Amino acid sequence: MRTPMGNGVATKLISLAAEFLESEDYQKNDLLHRVRIFAQEASFRRSAVGFCLQDIVFTALALRKAMEETVFNHVIHNGYDEEEELLTGIMALNNFGDTMICGEIAGYFAYQDYRQEEDRIVA
Repeated sequence: MRTPMGNGVATKLISLAAEFLESEDYQKNDLLHRVRIFAQEASFRRSAVGFCLQDIVFTALALRKAMEETVFNHVIHNGYDEEEELLTGIMALNNFGDTMICGEIAGYFAYQDYRQEEDRIVA
């Protein structure tokens, strides 16, 4: 995430996570679809510059963990006694994170398929 590409991806995903956490129930499916597509496209590009699946998933898990820790720290720092609010936030981030990671994996394999097709055309 220290590269311009990684920083841009992380910034956009954090923005989408905040939007998802603040969204109404009827908006959540559309936002998750946007998250999956964005993560897939970002992973495709990272695969094209040489990232392996392990690197891509590890980075996505690190971002997911950072977002969860932020929610924990925010709730605990503000002294909320509402367990329901904390659980709702964590469950929403789990849903967001699962979708993000699925998109990342799909993007990696989409790039692999693209490369195989390109190799067949050249041969």
